[in-house]
Amino acid sequence: MTNGRLKPMPGPSAGAQLFQFSAAGRPQTAAFRLSVLVPVYNERHLVEASLRRLLLLEHESISNLEVIVVDDCSTDGTSEILTRLASEDSRIILIQHAAEQREGCGSPHRHRQRLR
Repeated sequence: MTNGRLKPMPGPSAGAQLFQFSAAGRPQTAAFRLSVLVPVYNERHLVEASLRRLLLLEHESISNLEVIVVDDCSTDGTSEILTRLASEDSRIILIQHAAEQREGCGSPHRHRQRLR
């Protein structure tokens, strides 16, 4: 603040303003979309409670929440739980890898090792 006024922060363009004002003249927080990526493999005991807790997230800055769940060919019933949850809540976007695509969360490390 300078002299009781908000000073605009420099942005990507000279005319960009990074704040808004409410009707009362107070600064408002700009709302944004939040996407959360959740990789999953054989997590049937944790996945439902974890996703339900994540979906409870509320904040004045978040206008839209989406949860992108990537199931890497779970074999323990996780896929069925995820399918049910995605059908119940449109904020869940479910991506299920086919068996021939399965690489697991360690794949970036394995790929790096192969390149050396």
